[in-house]
Amino acid sequence: MIKWNNNKTSNVATTLTSLSNPGSASAQLKLVTKFVKGLFVGHTSTTTIKASAPSGSCTSKGLSRFNFVNTAPITSK
Repeated sequence: MIKWNNNKTSNVATTLTSLSNPGSASAQLKLVTKFVKGLFVGHTSTTTIKASAPSGSCTSKGLSRFNFVNTAPITSK
């Protein structure tokens, strides 16, 4: 659920799809968000993001977080 600054809410369904080869150090992902209830119901937003683990994760220390950065504008229909 998303709570907006006007106190209204939206329920969403998200899909995350890899656009990179398996094992890629900097995975490119497509994030699709469908608004299924509340504000913006019927709209779909799409963006591409880059995902990367902090330096040393999974090799010298456990994975405790993951970094995501937009690489394309968010589009909404």
